[in-house]
Amino acid sequence: MRTLLIIGAGLGAIALVLLLAALRAKDPAGRRRLNVIALVVLLVSLVVNVVAALT
Repeated sequence: MRTLLIIGAGLGAIALVLLLAALRAKDPAGRRRLNVIALVVLLVSLVVNVVAALT
């Protein structure tokens, strides 16, 4: 359980960095791509954290 929480927190931090990078991106296509990747990472982080909370 503890390992899952650490993994979930790490994925959340990665998503935050991706969102900050998207804010700095000048290219609209690159910004959109980073936003989509950050959203997917955030959803995976959410699933990992829910699984960790239920176990």
